[in-house]
Amino acid sequence: MTSPGLPVSGRVGAGKKSRSNLLLAVAMIAPAFVGFKNYLRMLEAPVFWNAAGVTVYCVVVNIGVQTVQTLPIAVLMHRLTQSTWVRSIVLTPYLVSNVVAALVFMWILDTQLGIGNQVLASMGLNTIPFLSQESTVIPTIALINVWRHMGYTALLIFAGLQTIPESAYEAARVDGASEWQMFWRITIPLLRPILALVLIMTIIGSFQVFDTVAIATRGG
Repeated sequence: MTSPGLPVSGRVGAGKKSRSNLLLAVAMIAPAFVGFKNYLRMLEAPVFWNAAGVTVYCVVVNIGVQTVQTLPIAVLMHRLTQSTWVRSIVLTPYLVSNVVAALVFMWILDTQLGIGNQVLASMGLNTIPFLSQESTVIPTIALINVWRHMGYTALLIFAGLQTIPESAYEAARVDGASEWQMFWRITIPLLRPILALVLIMTIIGSFQVFDTVAIATRGG
């Protein structure tokens, strides 16, 4: 028993024809060039400026902490030991992917099972939702990124320190300069090209944290 109307073959043919007409109509609509309208809409959106501000805040924290932390590590490696094993251990965090680093710190900083909050609780302090609290999430993400890139940045500075001639330090010691004076008068000025390179690479690395944010904060 069949339903009234067109035969099955006729209905199929009519459906194909209507789809063809629709595709033809869409193809005949000429695309219009909108110029810079999409960019203007982006600049007018509050969410864009909020994202830009948060990103700049994360980058500034990352650059400041990473530079202050890695420079002394590189100097200590250069002055105290130049062991390959020490350099390998320092570089180890850089071998960890952003996803793995985010998962590890998400577990460490968990409010219920995390080791970090367990330590705070044992000291009589309140647990802190590092990755879910607005005031702590951006610094925490920045510090995760610092931990991962710390070894690589320290080795770059360490390589720069090896290019400084030892005769400069020997002449300074003969003149009675202290270690602190040699650091500011010899090490820092001669490291400026390397520090500029480190700054550029740190800025680039600071913007490449989408996977860390997406995993550690469960989508932001």
